[in-house]
Amino acid sequence: MELRTALKNERLNISEVAEIQPWPVPQSPAFSTAAWNDWIVDGLEELRKEYSRPDWDALGAEPLSSATVQNAYSLLIELGSVSSKDRIPSPELGVDVDGDIVFDWFGENCQNLSVSISATGSLVYVGYVNGREVHDTISINGALPEVLLKHLATLFGGNLAFIRSSRHSSTGTLPL
Repeated sequence: MELRTALKNERLNISEVAEIQPWPVPQSPAFSTAAWNDWIVDGLEELRKEYSRPDWDALGAEPLSSATVQNAYSLLIELGSVSSKDRIPSPELGVDVDGDIVFDWFGENCQNLSVSISATGSLVYVGYVNGREVHDTISINGALPEVLLKHLATLFGGNLAFIRSSRHSSTGTLPL
């Protein structure tokens, strides 16, 4: 059963949820490589094609805007510039019904972090990291927020000192 059909019919139960497959995200390469940049562009282009029309879920969903795609691209490029190979895995990509792009990371022991970014550069995150709930709304202002790096480093056992020492602003324009 497709998610759209289940939601439309409002008959979604736990056994049906297990059958629903999320948007397939290709296996991503390590950060800070040409292949990583290609993966970002390809993934965001797929989202743009699928979710840029109004009411894409047949329930009134907002369309994905080019500004949201650009903000997501900048955030992923910045994340790639501060992460070392295999320290912080790539996120799963998705779109919220409000038109925000969502990045989801899943760690061990039910740990997770979900980050959504809007056209205005507002970043909302929520998750379960290091045994506690974390959540906030912040503005990215062209740079990756330190609190997000901290949560990702904690979630995946990364070395925050390394991540801090390799930070530099590398936001760019999405080549779509």
